[in-house]
Amino acid sequence: MGDCKEYKRPSKAPHVTDENSGILWIWIDAYKLISQSTLARAGLEMGDLEYTFKFIVQNDISENIGHEWASYESIVSRLTQKGADIGKTIREIKNMVGAVSDSWMEKRLRSKKGIGDYLKNSIQNAADKSVVAYHRVDTPLVYSNSPRREYEFLVHLIDEGDPYQDIIKPVRELEKLSSPEQDTWSKINPPYVFSLKTRAGDSQEIPLIKIDFAALTSIQPIYKGPFRKGFPTLCNLTLKFIDIQPLYRSSFDIMSGSEGTLTTNPE
Repeated sequence: MGDCKEYKRPSKAPHVTDENSGILWIWIDAYKLISQSTLARAGLEMGDLEYTFKFIVQNDISENIGHEWASYESIVSRLTQKGADIGKTIREIKNMVGAVSDSWMEKRLRSKKGIGDYLKNSIQNAADKSVVAYHRVDTPLVYSNSPRREYEFLVHLIDEGDPYQDIIKPVRELEKLSSPEQDTWSKINPPYVFSLKTRAGDSQEIPLIKIDFAALTSIQPIYKGPFRKGFPTLCNLTLKFIDIQPLYRSSFDIMSGSEGTLTTNPE
């Protein structure tokens, strides 16, 4: 394993081993993505650990997990819907033919009527005689998909003596790692992949957040003064991650206290 750059903020936080201290750390490890299979379940190939960010989480953690259900389409339901559409079309044609026939008779009775008035009356008669036909084909509501789970949380970065190193540097590193890298005029290298885990104190790992493969999708720093040497002395940094792996029941095993390890080819 190569050299790993570590950013711990606050860097001067006291060493705490008591899991009841009220302090929750989020550890964010960054790996270069070497390759990714076209099948989501086949896994990813990653390089060595290159960056580690250790932040104290502030107050709230937002977890977003949802599931999508949709109407089931089968051959029978599509044929039934097609039959309803055909019936609707036939009724509208009958209404139109009847209206045009009436207008044609009116035209014959009034031979001096202009063609513009004739067409106008034909359309108006068709609209007046047309009746809305209601159809609905009921289909079962079935499960269709589960979007990847997302996490969003806030950390505070404070000036501990060097506002650039304490605040700006870790933010810039995260911004760089979350972005693609231009390789050639038509090829790019993808952003880094992250693993997330939470710890109570410095040593006790807590299965509140544990994701082996995550993408950093949003970085929102809010810089606050007073500004020292042109740099902020406080930053409220909101980070949003999305799990790269599909969501299944097994995704929650490690969240329930089961052991899980970082692998490059998870099942």
